[in-house]
Amino acid sequence: MKSSRHILLVMIVLVMTIVFASSVIAQITPTQPSTQPPILRKTDPNQKLRELQAAEQKKRVSRQLAIKAEITKLAQKDIEMTKTKKKVEICTSPKIFSVSGREVYPGESVYIRGCGFGISKGMVSISPLNKQLEIETWVDGGIVGKIPLDITGFTDPKTITLKVVSIQGVASDPSTSLTLKPHIEIKQLMITQPIMSSVCDCRKTNIYPPNQNIYHENCSNQQCQGVDTLFQPLQLKNNWVYHYFNMEIYCYKYSAGGSDLPCSQIGGLANPVQNMNLLVGKSTIPKIEIDWCIGPADRYDRNLIMYIFQMFISGPAGSSHQ
Repeated sequence: MKSSRHILLVMIVLVMTIVFASSVIAQITPTQPSTQPPILRKTDPNQKLRELQAAEQKKRVSRQLAIKAEITKLAQKDIEMTKTKKKVEICTSPKIFSVSGREVYPGESVYIRGCGFGISKGMVSISPLNKQLEIETWVDGGIVGKIPLDITGFTDPKTITLKVVSIQGVASDPSTSLTLKPHIEIKQLMITQPIMSSVCDCRKTNIYPPNQNIYHENCSNQQCQGVDTLFQPLQLKNNWVYHYFNMEIYCYKYSAGGSDLPCSQIGGLANPVQNMNLLVGKSTIPKIEIDWCIGPADRYDRNLIMYIFQMFISGPAGSSHQ
């Protein structure tokens, strides 16, 4: 009986020892890095691009509202002048006196002041584009029309003139010249073949699309550092220029459970070699390199730094930068 109790006690002690040992081992055994660390999911690859595009759209809408207000003021002024004039000019055919504005963009309205346009709507041709204004209002002495939004793909400002054609097919002389400018489009240059120069990085895969996340990992007891070449020198064409860059840095420590950390706690650093602000508005982009370093890891830890580098360019909508 005593022998059975003794065996039972030994078995209980043995089981408890195994459980305790397992828990200790779990705490000191380094967690192997996953192929896609959890910090990757923090980033939205298109957020910054949407912000830049929204800012550009806001400027465009603001300009259009100002133009609408100016056209309303001009039209009201013409109405008041007509009321006070003792002698009103009578035109037997379309005649253009003036056109509002000197610079226009696709999608913007213009006000054509004149006479003899007729009560019924005709058309307004845009030369030399073989396009027509999208008529918004038409009276005998004034026309409001919109430059078609689908005029895209041109890279340099174009000189255009307008010609009013009555419903009877009678055309006016060309208006004074206007300058048609392309809208500005913003897009991101994607990193395609980065060059990673480091012998101490123990991560095999360093870049993950579509976020363009770049990772470096130090699992040694010494500082790890290197230089990443993200872009080779590039000459932008067709009036495209450097616009903006976005860089975000995250640091992570792999241990039991893993955790995000301020980069200062692991000696993490990643900075562009160039002063990117000096490139704004320039069509020549030099080689883009990132200096990075990671402090030494503890015995059972792995220190990881991740950064996102996004470069944006701007240029004529619908055209190529190459």
